[in-house]
Amino acid sequence: GTITRTITAAGLTGSIRDVNVRVTVTHSYVGDLRLRLISPTGTIVTLISNRGANGDNMTDTNFDDAAPTPIGSAAPPFTGTFRPEPPLSAFNGEAGNGTWTLEATDVEAPDAGTLNSWALMVSNEETATSDASGFYSFRNLPPDTYRVRRVLPAGWNS
Repeated sequence: GTITRTITAAGLTGSIRDVNVRVTVTHSYVGDLRLRLISPTGTIVTLISNRGANGDNMTDTNFDDAAPTPIGSAAPPFTGTFRPEPPLSAFNGEAGNGTWTLEATDVEAPDAGTLNSWALMVSNEETATSDASGFYSFRNLPPDTYRVRRVLPAGWNS
């Protein structure tokens, strides 16, 4: 069967720059599982489909385009951060506000599972990297008031 769970996002301005998803699923045969994320505009990204054979569970499993390991190359129990089957960047450029849906389908009977939790992280933050002199710019921003923050690379001090 298929179940759906929703999260409503509000207060986001600008367009999506990055989407990540975290799930915890108890399932005795994750090879039968398909998880799809559906944006408020109807764009669908399959996070995982029929991967993991007869392995069990997904515990704090993060889907992130920047992950080094594709979910298809991993083995259950899936714990950690993995690249989804198609990239989540399919949502980039969309508006993030509205109802997001996670759809979980067990494609083979008779086993079943439980979607224990899921979380959605949506970033619409513009980024710019400074040059050797420390100069940077943001292009194509509409008139508004913005907060700028500095993020230093690991091991750097201000």
